[in-house]
Amino acid sequence: MCLNYLNKILRFLIIGISTIAGFLFTSCSNNDQIEYIMSVDLVYANQTDSTIRFKMFEPEPMGFIGVNLIDVKLNPQSQRMVYAYETDGAPKDPKPESCCQGFLEGVLGAHNTIIINDTSYVIHGGEKSVLISNYKDSIISDRHFRYTYTFTETDFENAQPCNGNCDD
Repeated sequence: MCLNYLNKILRFLIIGISTIAGFLFTSCSNNDQIEYIMSVDLVYANQTDSTIRFKMFEPEPMGFIGVNLIDVKLNPQSQRMVYAYETDGAPKDPKPESCCQGFLEGVLGAHNTIIINDTSYVIHGGEKSVLISNYKDSIISDRHFRYTYTFTETDFENAQPCNGNCDD
């Protein structure tokens, strides 16, 4: 009688431990979010007759956005500069027309002036250089996009001189 009672307790104990172990196994399994990485090339071209300078965050050796600002200088007529970045936290199925707006704002930061022939102008008044829709996008591969912004003479027709009111 005592042995029968002990067998029932042991059976319930095994079922209980198995249930708890199964619950812990499923709740502790790898439910982590997948972190997608994407490569982004920013290309700036100058088709004007002026020298253009502005600031942006530099790519780090591993490709991520750095903490250092760099001065970009584009000489007149067709000089191009390419900056390659990698970003994590990208969408699973990125689309070039919609995936990188926040990334672009992070690279350009709050530094919203452009210097044309030693005169400072607001470049984000109208948001042209910080809106991804104003860049020509191209797909290098499924997780590698290139965005090209070309400075033209018509960009400068509506440029507003800073007159001391710009961030530098």
